[in-house]
Amino acid sequence: MTEVSPERATSSLLFWLARLGALLALVGLMLSCGNDVQSGSKGLIETFPRTQITFSQVSLGDQRKEELAITNQGSGDLNLVSITFEGSSDLTLEFPRGPAEGLVLAPKEVYTLLVAYQPSATGSRKGGKVIILSNDPDRAQVEVLIVTQDLGARIQVTPSSSEKVNFGHVGLGESENQVVHVTNVGQIPLEVSDIFINGSDEFTLDLGSLKFPATIQDITEELTFTVAYSPKTLGEDLGSILIQSNDPIDSDYELPLVANSSAPCIQLLSNGVGAEVVEFSPAVAVGDLKTRVVTIKSCGGVPLILESLTQVTGDSSELFINETTPLAGLELAPLETVTFEVLYSPLNEGVDVAEYSLKSNDTLRSDVRFQVLATGTTNQCPMAVAKGAVDGSSVLEEQVAAIPLDVLILDGTKSRDVESSVAEWRWEVTQRPEGSTSFIEDSGDGFASLFLDLAGAYEVCLSVVDAQGTESCNVSCVQANARPSEKIHVQLIWTTPLDPIVGDGDGADIDLHFTRVPQGIWGDTGDPGAKNGWDVFFLNREVVWNMPGLAPETPSLDRDDTDGEGPENVNLDDPNACGLYAVGIHYFDDNGFGTSYATIRIFVNGQRRFQKINVPVELGGTSSGDFWYVALLHWDGSTARIFDIDERFYGGDWVGMTPTIPAPYQAAIDGIACP
Repeated sequence: MTEVSPERATSSLLFWLARLGALLALVGLMLSCGNDVQSGSKGLIETFPRTQITFSQVSLGDQRKEELAITNQGSGDLNLVSITFEGSSDLTLEFPRGPAEGLVLAPKEVYTLLVAYQPSATGSRKGGKVIILSNDPDRAQVEVLIVTQDLGARIQVTPSSSEKVNFGHVGLGESENQVVHVTNVGQIPLEVSDIFINGSDEFTLDLGSLKFPATIQDITEELTFTVAYSPKTLGEDLGSILIQSNDPIDSDYELPLVANSSAPCIQLLSNGVGAEVVEFSPAVAVGDLKTRVVTIKSCGGVPLILESLTQVTGDSSELFINETTPLAGLELAPLETVTFEVLYSPLNEGVDVAEYSLKSNDTLRSDVRFQVLATGTTNQCPMAVAKGAVDGSSVLEEQVAAIPLDVLILDGTKSRDVESSVAEWRWEVTQRPEGSTSFIEDSGDGFASLFLDLAGAYEVCLSVVDAQGTESCNVSCVQANARPSEKIHVQLIWTTPLDPIVGDGDGADIDLHFTRVPQGIWGDTGDPGAKNGWDVFFLNREVVWNMPGLAPETPSLDRDDTDGEGPENVNLDDPNACGLYAVGIHYFDDNGFGTSYATIRIFVNGQRRFQKINVPVELGGTSSGDFWYVALLHWDGSTARIFDIDERFYGGDWVGMTPTIPAPYQAAIDGIACP
């Protein structure tokens, strides 16, 4: 289980202390809801947003409006006594449905008003609060804070973040420069404190004589700098320039960098590396047949069209091509791949060489040549034998049953050679669940291991080489099925395009959250000593949920990842019948790497029942949000029904909120029979 770093613990403490008041205020509401069920009908007020409305920056003369919804979450009528506003005259209330005073809301009914903001002068923030009086016996007065942004400096960058700095297609060994312009369209001076690059190291920055902090008074002034692109490898390169300033909205302005994505680009790969030379090594026994798989990748931003694949030199009776998909005329979309096979069956002992030509519409490499090198031998080939077991088990098998986060131990020591001895064991993962990134730990003596990071099927195959350099005529494979043993298993993984090295201790940190409805609220850690918090996440990993009349439930976060890709998973093996559970994720810290793409999977009784793949999340983002309320799971006693919620929150608005149940889903849940 991953330890929480001192920096993360300090950041977390400040994060939750800042919201302690909101959480304490909600405790009374939770208790009152529980008493209401026992004591009769009451009107219970709820607002959305719950505690605060925040306006982004609005220019002088413009107006922006935000909705404030009031709903009755109780079983009796809610009487609205009054709705008033205290604060800046730049903020006003509007009542599209007429005055709210004296209005009666039936259970689940919603009343919506508008908060309008029209700034009259520059300067400090204009704040206030909406005060709602009602007959809610426990929250007769509810206050919602209204916060606006300073009218301050405003950064403008050319090219903009939507236009990107696009270098087009630049060949290997070449270099291209582009100039970026920064100016200030705000009302006070813009102070730029730093400019730096994230992403591919094939982009470099030339700031010239620029010193920080650099001040731009107004739109009549600007600063400029140069970004260069010098590719050392083929394919698309991505990065971003971060410009830090006192802009209250875009204090970390991100300008994307794109190169080699606007023209066709071809790349050949074998075993994940460049395939200018495809080698059959070690030697292949005469009469045996070996295969090497070559991948063609479209590495540009527009389609790649393949024209032909032909053999230029060599003996086609021993070395030949198998086009598993016909290549002539095939069109590959950006980043799409296709494979073909190079086969070798030596007729005699000795070295065999062939050269092939692959033509396409890549303007810089229209005719890619690659060589195939192979050696035939009369030495008898060795025999590969592989077995496996879960760490801790002594029973070695070819078919292994496991659970996620197990370690698969691999044993190839039974491999043999009749003429000499086995000198080398070569392990390869040939099948894994989508999103799995674990790698083989090879001790070099016939033993290896693989961390089963995700639920799903794995296959690891072994080939061996004898002391005379001959490869085994067979491969021997171990298959493992990592199936969750718990009744409910929730899995989170993510990718971050601008993080070039995963697992180096520096990466995007996304957290998985799991809470019970209606008892739970997002971010609730409870009393750590009592393990009674209602939200399971990295600050609250193992809990015991005690509820009157129900058996205790013991969900747990079994893995927390803080630097790049996951996985994180939550397990619950003792849900009560009619239990309702909410799943969410929070972008805790992007560490400067920008947007990530999250994948959530939910397994019920070992079977995958729900998944959302590569959903964008960004820290503080207004388009995708930094908290994603993913799904709602209802347990009926033996299986589950899962509802796709897909609701986003920004900043800290989600902390302290009870997960909502949309009306259509509530009706469906009410109709589910439970034992």
